[in-house]
Amino acid sequence: MRLLLFRQRNFRNLALEAYRPPPGLSALVGANAQGKTSLLLGIHLALGGEVPLGLADLVRFGEEEAWLHAEVETELGAYRLEHRLGPGGREVLLNGKRVSLRTLWELPGSVLVSPLDLEAVLGPKEERRAYLDRLIARFSRRYAALLSAYEKALRQRNALLKAGGEGLSAWDRELARYGDEIVALRRRFLRRFAPILREVHAALAAKEAGLRLEETAGEGVLRALEASRAEERERGQTLVGPHRDELELALAGQPARRYGSAGQQRTLVLALKLAELELVGEVENVAGAVRLELQGERRSLELLVRRLPEAVQSPGALEPLEPEWLPPRVPAPPGLRIAAAAGQPLGEGLVAPSLAADLAPEAPGVALEALLLFKPDLGQYDPALKGLLPYVGGGLAGVVGPAPTLGVSLALGLEGLLDPTTGLFAEGGYTYGFADFPKVFRLAFGVSFR
Repeated sequence: MRLLLFRQRNFRNLALEAYRPPPGLSALVGANAQGKTSLLLGIHLALGGEVPLGLADLVRFGEEEAWLHAEVETELGAYRLEHRLGPGGREVLLNGKRVSLRTLWELPGSVLVSPLDLEAVLGPKEERRAYLDRLIARFSRRYAALLSAYEKALRQRNALLKAGGEGLSAWDRELARYGDEIVALRRRFLRRFAPILREVHAALAAKEAGLRLEETAGEGVLRALEASRAEERERGQTLVGPHRDELELALAGQPARRYGSAGQQRTLVLALKLAELELVGEVENVAGAVRLELQGERRSLELLVRRLPEAVQSPGALEPLEPEWLPPRVPAPPGLRIAAAAGQPLGEGLVAPSLAADLAPEAPGVALEALLLFKPDLGQYDPALKGLLPYVGGGLAGVVGPAPTLGVSLALGLEGLLDPTTGLFAEGGYTYGFADFPKVFRLAFGVSFR
């Protein structure tokens, strides 16, 4: 992914209204309190990232709302991302349409390295669990959907427990349905991520780094819920499940938060970020959103540059962060961009976010289409016809639902003819939305009549 333009209003102490990164690797150089940190934090947030700061720390003093805007280019096309930070929280828009923050996790995004990341090592287990959830959701749309469904079921179950605990069985099954799959995806991801972390950390320090997931429902969520029901009724909350698991970061087999020195903990954080960067696998110009505070650790900086793709290692721009550095406000060129891509597996159940997303539906929708279908003559005019009939076609389509769209539709299907007038069909379709309408995949099963 390549960052084309960043714009902001009322974000922290940042005076720059816009920033258009040059190609290649860039460095921001300037005196203290000139906005270097704010610029990188703003870019990271605009690309869908999160930082452990409150609203008062993100909106300029005396203002009620801040606005962030980013224009990016990926293999799947160009996107406009907007964020409004105000009293009501964080509102996110993708190509002008309101979406959840988790929707942006499907894009490659950015990797931010800052002292705030030490919370993943030194902070409570909730910080490490949240870090793991955000990381996995970048590579699996299915995981993000499961987290949302699990949290809703958890709120319902906790409400029942507070009300006395009647009717828990149904919510036990619902929680276990999502929870078991969340745990399975976490295990798969760590099997892929842990070796990368060990390799990166070995280049920085002598002690071996490790990741260990301490589960509260190792034998299955449903069984764990049944075993803890009496205590949960007494305390009025769900005590086992993925929301209670802990990610332990270790050095030489010992918890880093207890036994690691300050320098070892910073090095572990940097190794986590470099491993994440390697797993994302695509950092075109996103290096502008990587912030380093290594306190003279030249070896770590050299390692970072060596691990970047060659495309961003060419000499970049070293420019002072001064008002005259502001690029002109040029509107984005009009037009449509059409691109094709294929999925590249990163492990079981995981897909690179820059190439493709999981095809699991988020919610039901209704498709209205006008298609012209071509069905090869395989004897369909025979009155006694029975058998399979492949077909392909295209036309116009509209989809009504969580992701409404209007565009050109392509369809490929297979029809099983029961008699000359009736058939069963299975059809896959792709709708390329006009202008800012989204692209939609669909899979349909149905009955056809002639």
